[in-house]
Amino acid sequence: YAMMALSLFLPFYSNIYFVGIGNLLYFAGLLLATLAMWQVSKDQTDRPITSGLYRISRNPMQVMGFLMCIGIALTANNLWLWVLTALNIITSYPMFLMQYKLSSKSSHFGSYNNGHFIHYVLCDF
Repeated sequence: YAMMALSLFLPFYSNIYFVGIGNLLYFAGLLLATLAMWQVSKDQTDRPITSGLYRISRNPMQVMGFLMCIGIALTANNLWLWVLTALNIITSYPMFLMQYKLSSKSSHFGSYNNGHFIHYVLCDF
């Protein structure tokens, strides 16, 4: 949300194509993130979700957040927003690795913790 607020106060140097593509990326990310949240709310949480958007990515809400940030940066066409977007994506990678390490050692998922879970966790990268 900080990027959206910041983009309101930055000079606007974009052309109509960047605005259109950026808005398309932002609203697609927003729609897909909402779909992912809805899917989590209706599924059981005793095992990893592997259907729908979670078949493609183990954390689609995070990926869609990145897509929305890229859409905002493209719409505003501002160097600072591109730098913040890149830093956001780069600094999130260690979090993905930590989630992988903790979840692969966890016995929370019971029998699902065999090779299926490792494949599920690594499908993003």
